[in-house]
Parts: sequence; structure tokens; C-alpha cells
Amino acid sequence: MSPPELKSKNVVSLNHETTGFRWEANGYNDRIFTAPGKYTVYNSDILESEVGGYKCDIVVVGN
Repeated sequence: MSPPELKSKNVVSLNHETTGFRWEANGYNDRIFTAPGKYTVYNSDILESEVGGYKCDIVVVGN
């Protein structure tokens, strides 16, 4: 989802099955919320430059 698309949303739904791309040499999609804790989500067209985009902190609590 591009930053303009995200900005136009009122709600973004995430659940325990949500996946994201692991930012590493041999990256791949993996489940994100596998343990309780604080997660930071970044959304940007040019994430490497740290220019523009959005940042959101999500706190996941255990059952």
C-alpha cells in the first residue's frame, strides 16, 4: 500500500495472520505478530532514505 493509499484509509485491519517482508539479505514474507510486545510499522515509497512516509507503533498483548 502506498503512503497516499494509507493516508486515504480510515481503518487498516491487522491480525495474527498478517505477514510482512523481512528486511534482510534473503528476505521473505513472514508472520509479524508472533509474540506480545511493541511493533513499529513503517510505510514509505523510499524507506531506505527515511524521507516521507508514515510510522505507527502497535502494542500486542498476550491472551
